[in-house]
Amino acid sequence: ATLGLVLGGLVGGPVARHLLKKVSIPKTTEQERDTIVEAFEQPSVKEKSMQITL
Repeated sequence: ATLGLVLGGLVGGPVARHLLKKVSIPKTTEQERDTIVEAFEQPSVKEKSMQITL
């Protein structure tokens, strides 16, 4: 099991780098980045937490 984890870590890095270079990711504009940050920091929808009170 340990050998598999070590080999996966060593092989996974170069494979991931190759795949990221192969697939083009569209560039985001500054306005899009601001919108993403704003939506993350101040979500418009309040999610209900699933806390159980005993």
